Amino acid sequence: MLRRMAPLALSILAALIEVPAIEAKAPDHPVDVKTVQSADFVRGGTVRIGGTAGELNIEVWDQPRVEATLTRTEYVDADERGKMKQKLERIGLAVEKHGSDIAVEVRIPKRIFIAKWLRGKTNATLVCRVMVPRDAKLVVRHENGSVFIYGAGNDIDAKARFGDIVLQLADPGQYGINAKVNVGSVYTDYSGRYRHPVLVGQKFASNAPAGGHTVTLRVEIGGISIVKMGPVPTSGF
Repeated sequence: MLRRMAPLALSILAALIEVPAIEAKAPDHPVDVKTVQSADFVRGGTVRIGGTAGELNIEVWDQPRVEATLTRTEYVDADERGKMKQKLERIGLAVEKHGSDIAVEVRIPKRIFIAKWLRGKTNATLVCRVMVPRDAKLVVRHENGSVFIYGAGNDIDAKARFGDIVLQLADPGQYGINAKVNVGSVYTDYSGRYRHPVLVGQKFASNAPAGGHTVTLRVEIGGISIVKMGPVPTSGF
């Protein structure tokens, strides 16, 4: 009797522990939405950039205008691409003139902003590239992510909440630098004075020559790097 039951018990046990085959999931498809806007620049004016998140690249060029390119990317199933494109288009870009100033603003819907605050990131990958004239003054107010400024030639006032600011100055000898990170560190290729106002933060300062420009950099949590000029990345735009 026991011998006849053994094969049956083994069959039942094998059925219970059998792992069903797992079907391979089709890879998600990228959805990209790109917007380009521009405005003519008045010599001696200021470019004010705000509302940005993700990656912000600011580069100089010899054109008398400001041009901003915003790329939003998300990965979804093939049958959801249409809906995702509509959602990404809700993250807007505006380039507007206000007298001699030009405002570049990324407008993230409130619901997406709340999700970013809770999860530490936006729902989509955002990359913003802003081309500015060499003599433009810069005022930057960035949320979360990295800010890269290449070859700027005038006064700079840049702040970021969480992330890094990387600055490459075309002529660093013409600048006075005041950089501060509340939680994190400051690195620079140039000489100046370091201070540690608190255990987790750092300051760096250098004096501007007569007639020079000023750089003010602030990061709440992250880092600041002020480095010598190098190649400017061009991929992804």
